[in-house]
Amino acid sequence: MRYLAAFGPATAIDIATWSGLRGIKAALEGMRDELVWLTDDRGRTLVDVPDGILPDPDTPAPVRLLPEYDNTLLSHADRTRIIEDGDRPFVLTRAARSAAPCC
Repeated sequence: MRYLAAFGPATAIDIATWSGLRGIKAALEGMRDELVWLTDDRGRTLVDVPDGILPDPDTPAPVRLLPEYDNTLLSHADRTRIIEDGDRPFVLTRAARSAAPCC
């Protein structure tokens, strides 16, 4: 629930990627009545907390400066929800660190 409050809506795979835990789908099914179930434009099942805020899909997202390791990028198995594949090499190193210049 804490993951979803911070990063939801998300897929079970997103949660497993972030937590390193197995059996996430079964755990989510056990909490079915406590969660909001959605489907994204690719037909994937997303779950969220009931009071999660969903902005209008046309709302522009401002540029964000991220620290060296940031859960915004590390918390999703499908990072294209956050950054396009073609832009990833400019932002992330192979070790999943932000490629921000050092002091």
